[in-house]
Amino acid sequence: MASLFLLALLPHSNTLELRPQRSMRQTLRNRIYRPVKQILWPNTLSDLSREEQLPPGPLGCPIRGLNPRLSSPSFGPGLLFYQVSQKVKHARVFKIFSQRKGIAVVSGYQNTKTVLSQEFSAVVPQSVPFTAKIVGSHSLRCADNKQRHSELRKLVGAAVQPNRVRDMVPALQHIAESVLEQQSSTTMQMEDVCTSFALDVAWRLIIGLQDMDQISIFRYHVKAWLRGIYSGANDDWQTSRQFLVNQIEKKLQYLEQNGPDESTVSGMLFATEENERKATKEEIIDNVLLLILAGTETSAATLTNCMLLAGLRPDAWQKVVQEQQEMIEKYGPQLSYEALENDCRYTDGVVRESLRIKPTTGGSMRGTASTIVVDGYQIPAGWGITYDRYLTHLLDPISREKDELHMDVRHGFRPERWLDEATRPGQEFLPFGVGPRYCLGAELAMCEMKVFLSVLARQMPSFELIYPSIDESIRWRQKAIIPIPEKGVLIRRTSLSSELTAQEQVPVASL
Repeated sequence: MASLFLLALLPHSNTLELRPQRSMRQTLRNRIYRPVKQILWPNTLSDLSREEQLPPGPLGCPIRGLNPRLSSPSFGPGLLFYQVSQKVKHARVFKIFSQRKGIAVVSGYQNTKTVLSQEFSAVVPQSVPFTAKIVGSHSLRCADNKQRHSELRKLVGAAVQPNRVRDMVPALQHIAESVLEQQSSTTMQMEDVCTSFALDVAWRLIIGLQDMDQISIFRYHVKAWLRGIYSGANDDWQTSRQFLVNQIEKKLQYLEQNGPDESTVSGMLFATEENERKATKEEIIDNVLLLILAGTETSAATLTNCMLLAGLRPDAWQKVVQEQQEMIEKYGPQLSYEALENDCRYTDGVVRESLRIKPTTGGSMRGTASTIVVDGYQIPAGWGITYDRYLTHLLDPISREKDELHMDVRHGFRPERWLDEATRPGQEFLPFGVGPRYCLGAELAMCEMKVFLSVLARQMPSFELIYPSIDESIRWRQKAIIPIPEKGVLIRRTSLSSELTAQEQVPVASL
């Protein structure tokens, strides 16, 4: 029947010339297969001017295709890309059909770099409706040409340079101590605690407001605003976005009257590009919102997962505690940027393991303006293209283990891997992206997470994981930028049964 259907679509002719078999196959392909495929799976055809093949992968249901948002409680978001990767034997480039076009999914540092290095030429940013809607059209994420993106990146980047982050450490420590002081119960929902910390950082350091009477209102509005990311959300987020805009405008007005301070908003306002261009008010507002969007939920989720992982492996938390004891003996109670960089290696490993095992889901979608070649496969013009952090970490040859246990929260969590050059993941570790889209807030995010864990370890030398329990199967939240347990992470403070003596302590550096 299928053959008859295809023959029926052939152009009618009184005589059909005899041709070599190869020529006939080519004729059938060009006159029947490609037109039919274009109807059933539009914008998935190969570029005939190229010799390279299309990447492997299923197209799914005609017209409708596959759902990139596929998730499950046992895996969390990002399930489709993982399933397709398994189906094509973990090819570093594969294709799916969705949103009425072919989409190429790439993994691996080199492939990701190949794609992103061609941005604004053969690869073009795609309009992300929720970003323009939630953040605003003047943000870095919405920059649609190389010059504007480069200018904005320099102006925004000036506000989060390492020297500015270095000066933030005392304030970060104070914020962490203040948030933890508010926890009067022996049980703590770590998602709430970590979110409060991340939001307070946004309030006091990114925007630079100190009115503590407003901070609970700020927390409420950021949470309501972030709900606008997800489909099905009502329009309440718009009121909350306006509240945030008003707060940023209030800060800008203060800075214009009183001069610069240590806030990120101040860094953006007084930054000057080489051509003396300054960021406009709209650019500052939208990029501050972008920093809050990109940093708040991701930092809070990563810290929440740190506590999950440490709860599943209590000996790891004891090494964090011990590291802090050694730091206090060496430097005293005040944290510093240098101490965090040089003497918090195990704590740094805990954060990096959380980011490795549960990175941000997916990558921002881009499009191809012309055909490009990635890892020997052609990605035709008009396709979508994205990169996947989870698959990159999954397939990293340095950390990869049989049965994918290196990505399992119970068996794969080994902060020690970051202390040895032989086991330390290299360029395949991509939690913050790569190239021109590398996260500008990465330095601040790593610093604030290490500060929080350091302060928490000093105040809570041991704890018990209540939910999820050590033995139960973890159900992951399906609508999340970074997957966390469905009901957060609930812990109970406990006291050490006995203090470690100096003889019992093993220096972390020797592990």
